[in-house]
Amino acid sequence: MSSLPFDVIMLDIIARLPPVAVAKCKTTSKKWLAYISNPEFQRVHCHFMRASPDQKLLIVGYPSLCLVRSLNFADANYFLATDVPTPFNVRPRNLLFLASLDGMLCVCLKNTCELLVWNPLTRACKMLSNSTKQGFYKVQHDAIGFYVDSSFDYNIVHIKRRRGTIAVYIYSLRLGSWKSVRFLKKRPYHGQTYNWSSATFSGDGLYFRVSQYWLAGPKMIIRFDVNTKQFSELPFPNASGEGPNGALVSIRSELHMFVASGYYERPVDLWKLHNGSWMLYTYLLMDPIVDSFSSVTQYGVSYTVCFVWVDFVLPIVGENKLLVVFLDQHRQKLVGFVPAPFMQFFNDMNLVGNMFVLKHFQREKFDYQEWPKHENYLLVWSEFKIVFTKHTKLIKFNSHVPRGFRMYPLVPSIKNLLDDTRYEKIITDVVGKIVNGERRFGHFLMDLQDSTGHTIQLSLYDSRQIEMVKTFRAMLRKSIVYVSLVKLVRSPDGNILRSTEFTTIVIQPNMPEVHAI
Repeated sequence: MSSLPFDVIMLDIIARLPPVAVAKCKTTSKKWLAYISNPEFQRVHCHFMRASPDQKLLIVGYPSLCLVRSLNFADANYFLATDVPTPFNVRPRNLLFLASLDGMLCVCLKNTCELLVWNPLTRACKMLSNSTKQGFYKVQHDAIGFYVDSSFDYNIVHIKRRRGTIAVYIYSLRLGSWKSVRFLKKRPYHGQTYNWSSATFSGDGLYFRVSQYWLAGPKMIIRFDVNTKQFSELPFPNASGEGPNGALVSIRSELHMFVASGYYERPVDLWKLHNGSWMLYTYLLMDPIVDSFSSVTQYGVSYTVCFVWVDFVLPIVGENKLLVVFLDQHRQKLVGFVPAPFMQFFNDMNLVGNMFVLKHFQREKFDYQEWPKHENYLLVWSEFKIVFTKHTKLIKFNSHVPRGFRMYPLVPSIKNLLDDTRYEKIITDVVGKIVNGERRFGHFLMDLQDSTGHTIQLSLYDSRQIEMVKTFRAMLRKSIVYVSLVKLVRSPDGNILRSTEFTTIVIQPNMPEVHAI
């Protein structure tokens, strides 16, 4: 080993040893002591310890005050615990663990309110309180954060709420002293109706979750930049459901939040902070996650579809429920009925023309008698329907849908519409090129042609859904159009199409059927 460079010995060998062994190495020589005390060595050692499988669990309670147990389940002796002597003579119920970082704990002694930093493995301990009343923690009033800055100095942030004000102090373990920093101006978070969590250290920030004590009260994330020493506000994830609440966690130095919604059997989602805004990262309900409705095959099982497009929404008069027609990414339609108790969570989201994740829904058989109708015409027809439960959610894609993007359902060819002889009266969609047309009193009469040369007649009556000027121009230019929700009227002279009050027309839509014409 004497032939190895000293830096290699320290950073590649000694830095990989457990903390207790590293502490013993300090006694080897003054040179080793100085190098191990260097922040660069400490940074490398912490990096190896975070990746080590031999993580430790601190157990506080009877019969001993503190025990340390290995979490390396590959070790045959992992269940054996080591008794750890404590530098403070207090009962377990008077210990309050506020924050941890790299094996060090920020602890409050509740009988004296004193703060201290303690490393159970190296047995080092440092009291933070002083004669100027700094370093004293008040339960249900204060908040604590633990971070390491760019110079590898460990710091404690202490947020104190006293008499309607907020004061912020930072303790440097290297300097052994406190200093004050400014908090946000004219913010209400000093009030005792607000609850502050301990901070989560992630990247270059400390993040506090702040909320009012009642479940439906406002919620906010307060960020403290460890480099600039400035505070800022971040919004809470836009989770749907009743009374969402969350817990912050750092995963690979990126901030995430587990968000639970509801009052009973609360489903949990994982959100990720990306460029200052929250994005839904994964779903923690044990639902099968599918990419299309055709993959939903079992009854009585909850599913999650990666994304759906809301094509049509209609309140069912007299039944106090909402009809929602969804499209999956394969453009397949599926209908769901939102029952009255859950309508409030779906009415205010501008559903039509937006993309969502549809979570925790089930499928059921769709009886013919249940199929929604308009003037005795079937609005949709399907073998099964979506069933909404109290856990069903629509998570809106706020930043992932390209501007101007629109989903269109699968459209039958004009030939299939002409040959349709089913008994049921249906409402359908159509795509075709206007080959002939004229404006008559109160409506347009035009012929649409598909790629095979088959033509069907369409009557478009005036309604607020149809822009008359654009439609007239499209007819003059013989454009290709997509027309939604039209009646298929069967007659001995041939099938024709007539518009409904829900009919819309899109000129030159970006659809595969258009490219084929």
